[in-house]
This record gives sequence, C-alpha cells and structure tokens, in this order.
Amino acid sequence: MARWRVMLVGCGYIAPFHLAAWRGLNNVEVIAVCDLDEKKARERADTFGVERVLTDYETAIRELEPDVVDVATPPATHPEIIEAAAAGGAHVLCQKPFAESLREADRMITTCARAGVRLMVNENLRWSRVYRELRALLDQGTLGEPYYLQIIRDRLFLGKPLFPDQPFIRDMPRAMLYEVGIHFVDCVRFLLGEIESVHCRMRRINPQMRGEDVIVLSLNLVGGQVGIVKADWCSRQRNDAIAESIRLSGTEGTVVVSDDGRMSLLLNDGRTIEQGTFDETYLEGQAFPRAHAHFIRGLETGEPFETDGRDNRRTLAAVLAGYESAERQAVVRPDGGES
Repeated sequence: MARWRVMLVGCGYIAPFHLAAWRGLNNVEVIAVCDLDEKKARERADTFGVERVLTDYETAIRELEPDVVDVATPPATHPEIIEAAAAGGAHVLCQKPFAESLREADRMITTCARAGVRLMVNENLRWSRVYRELRALLDQGTLGEPYYLQIIRDRLFLGKPLFPDQPFIRDMPRAMLYEVGIHFVDCVRFLLGEIESVHCRMRRINPQMRGEDVIVLSLNLVGGQVGIVKADWCSRQRNDAIAESIRLSGTEGTVVVSDDGRMSLLLNDGRTIEQGTFDETYLEGQAFPRAHAHFIRGLETGEPFETDGRDNRRTLAAVLAGYESAERQAVVRPDGGES
C-alpha cells in the first residue's frame, strides 16, 4: 500500500492538475475525492481511477482518516476544511489563494500548529521551470547582486468569452491581483526576498468584470531591490496565448525571458548566452508535480516547506496591501507580523 493516503476536497477547474500530480508519485495513493457536486466528483474520480466519491468532507475525514487533505476549494471555505483536516490528524496542502484575510490565515496556521500537522500552500508558479532556472542563476552568482525584477503577464478577454473554464473569476470583487497577481508577488519574494512596501494601480476595463482586470504593482524590498508586476486581461499577444515576459537584472548582468519562453543571459562583460526555451506553462508543465513532490518530501524528511502557512501569509499580506494602496493611492507597508 502507498505510504501517503490523500483525500482531495474540491473537484473544480484546478482539481485535475492536483490529481495528475499525485498520480505521478509512487508513494502516494488518492483514496477519495470530495465535492458538493457529486456528478463532478464522480467525473474526476473516473478520470483518475479514484475509488471513493464523497460529498461531506467532515464525514469523509472522520471515516477515512487520510494522511493528507488536499484543499482545492474557494478561499472562503478553507478555514473550516483545514480545521476538520487538522482535527483528524491530516497534513494539509492548500491551493492558493490561501485566505481572504490575514486573520483567517492566522487562524489556519494556528489550528495546524496546535494539532501538530504540517501546512503548505500550493503556490505552483514558483515551481515552473523558468523560475527555478532564474533562482539557480542567482544562487550561482551569475548575475551578481540582483536589484531589479520585472514580470509582465498579458491575456486578451475583451470581446471574447470571459474565463470559460473559471467563470467565477468574473464575479470576484478582487480579481486580477488576488487570483493571478498573487503568483507573481510570490515569485518576486522567491527571487528577491521580503517586501517592505507596495504601490499599486489597478483598473477595470472589461465591463463584464466585477473586479479589476489590469494591475501595475511596484514592490520595494527590504534589501533595496525593486520588483515590478504588470498583469492584464485586456491585451492581445502573439497567437492569442497567455504571454509572460521577465527581466531580472543584477550587478553582473541581466537575464531576459521573452514571451515565447526564450531565455537570454546578457552579461556586462559583453557576452550573450542563450539559455534555451522555457515554454512549459505553470498549469500544464511540471509545476504542480514539483510542488506536490516537495510537499511529500517535506513530510518524509521534516525539511521546511518553501511556502508553508507563515511564508505564504507574507505573500498574502503584500497582495492585500496592494488593494489598500490602490484605494488610498499611497505606498503601503504590508502587515508582516507573524501569527
């Protein structure tokens, strides 16, 4: 029998990426999927060969006693599900966004700590190949001391069906920054360190949206570095694909990732070194398998999770500071207090 018995709660859009990642780990068995929509849960179970389908997560946790509860539901539901998992002695992997507020984040962190179970937030973008390569270049000292990071992500929804796979996004009062920009805030922290202050401008251009669909975020870091994030659901890119470009500068050179995934290393000594093409997406590539493998490895070895609850609280604090900044039109310091 597999060492780690996993139960997935939530069988919506993101669930197949979780289930595929678990299926790729030899020491994991998904023993059940759970969703209020039994038909949807059955479809996921049939696709991935999961035996048990349930609609009540509290009963399921109590009766099945899973080792791990994988939470892939909307953020508002996370506290209650995580409390039930912790009460049942299960470790927790929770899909981002972690919480709707810092108070809720603190509640879940404290709940897991008191129960003696581990908690990790699945910030999958940092596990994509391009961000791991950028981290490796920094660790090797290739760029010298980093001082600037720019991430641009564009996609066109104007005049097109709006989020056909995730229709709930159009009704979110906090949209682009909370749902997508949070990934990039996490990646800025992953590459440059902790955030000292935030300035954000945002707009709603598409009348079908309830929340913002364009953001420009300026992040000032504790070490003096600057991170710029621009994310936009109203701009067309080549082949109508989701386009992401990155520029990371240090005292010895700059690495540029174009929106087709080509990475070029521009060293200050005049050399240009092509690093190859990094075209896997954060959904369909190896980001989820890497994140899930990291979670299981942490359970087995006791090593810290890169994005445990306390770490991801700092990402969430910066995101919420972005909304405060946009409302006040001011530079805002995120609440970096620990729970």
